[in-house]
Amino acid sequence: MSQSASQTVNSGSNQLLEVSAREAAYLAGHGGVIVDVRDEQAFRHRHIKGAIHIPLEELREIAQDCTSLADHDKAVILYCQDGKKSALGAELLNDLGFTHACFLKGGFPHWELEALPFTSPE
Repeated sequence: MSQSASQTVNSGSNQLLEVSAREAAYLAGHGGVIVDVRDEQAFRHRHIKGAIHIPLEELREIAQDCTSLADHDKAVILYCQDGKKSALGAELLNDLGFTHACFLKGGFPHWELEALPFTSPE
């Protein structure tokens, strides 16, 4: 991953990794999991292709039992609409022992700007 595009963000006692849309796509293509932490309506409207949906409010409970997140050393890329909720989610996953949790800089709009694949209603 390119250090020039990714950025470490201080959040309390943790340092969180903020990744660009291209980096997130690379990580997902190499075994990483993309998690949409937005609400159900936003996820249904449009979401990153291949993303799993775990609303931020349910992340702590679901992350422990989700088979897609069973490997705590796998890259987990969280995203929301603007990056704020996904940063909170990445911090939570770090606290739960996930060693490669990160969040998408700028959220879903930045993914769209890079013309990366996403789903939308037909």
